Amino acid sequence: MPSFPIFDTYEPLPSPSITTIPPNVNALAKIYETPQGFLNLLGKISASNVSPDAAFEETPHLLYQILSFYYRTWIVIPDISVLGETSHHHHHHHLLRTQRQVVEGSLLLGAFFYLSLPHIPAVMPLTRPINYEHLLHHLANYVDLLFEHYPRPEHSTLLLWLLFLGDIFSSSSQAAASKFRMRLRVIITEMCISNWEDMRSTLNALWWIETVYDDPYRQVWEMTLMYP
Repeated sequence: MPSFPIFDTYEPLPSPSITTIPPNVNALAKIYETPQGFLNLLGKISASNVSPDAAFEETPHLLYQILSFYYRTWIVIPDISVLGETSHHHHHHHLLRTQRQVVEGSLLLGAFFYLSLPHIPAVMPLTRPINYEHLLHHLANYVDLLFEHYPRPEHSTLLLWLLFLGDIFSSSSQAAASKFRMRLRVIITEMCISNWEDMRSTLNALWWIETVYDDPYRQVWEMTLMYP
């Protein structure tokens, strides 16, 4: 299991302004009573992190912070059996904790892939290589949980964002790409998204990129629409 010692000591940060946290993350944080330390980390993410000007200095550092946080807490996928146990009062606390773990793990992985979008020419430190295929498998597991067990529309935007990121990063694996793409088509249909402008606007409820870098991702969107 990877370890990133440089980030093993968590340093508390000032509470982020609510305006630095995307609206959908704020909404989920209220539902699941997300801890402030978790929000502090997410509050450091912005569109500037996925522009070439910042990528060489700020983004790799933030990537490893997120990855270290993920491996300390969310590396074991939560037990989904409790998600069906809503009829017994004594399961309520366990249920809420498991639901929160799934959402927070999904947000961390999504943030990691967002900060790794392929138009960014960031050079990862060779002494600490990242296994993207392994993390993509984790993302697929979290997406499975959200897709099968979480109500929509409350989690639709999160699913759309995660599935689109998964589709982008799984392009080298036809089987993985088809699974992300198939479910992405379902969510797009449910949300009545019919053009790239609506798609982009919805992605901005979490994190997305500046318009100038849009073209390759718009092409992924168009491929998704053509998917049989």
